[in-house]
Amino acid sequence: MVGKIRTLLIDDSPSASLNVSRALRGDLRFEIVGRCLNGREGLVSTLRLKPVLIFLDIEMPVMDGVTYLRLVRKKTDAKIVVLSALVGRKADVGEKAKMLGANAVMPKLDECGGGEEAFNRNILRLVQSFFPGRSARSAA
Repeated sequence: MVGKIRTLLIDDSPSASLNVSRALRGDLRFEIVGRCLNGREGLVSTLRLKPVLIFLDIEMPVMDGVTYLRLVRKKTDAKIVVLSALVGRKADVGEKAKMLGANAVMPKLDECGGGEEAFNRNILRLVQSFFPGRSARSAA
């Protein structure tokens, strides 16, 4: 049996981390191994916990997501999804994140048209594209 997809959430907004947790909750392949409130905590946790999937905010105290990306990309090959309220407002945010090594950029739930159901579907579709050899398993 293949191990779970170790997932790290880095966001200063507890509600944003909760939204991602809810999106992944119904798929047993994912294990949330840590939650961090800023990029510095995220960097330490990335090196310690060795996640294979990371959800990252851009605007955070102490260390922002852009600085985190600059530092972490040389240290991990984890898939990194930037979730930011800035995505729809500032086009250069997504491009900069991708240039620094983010695998994908998406708006947070509050900025996502279609509400929670569409957000969850988009998250699952995206992460399934990263791990195509692992079939979805539902939590019944």
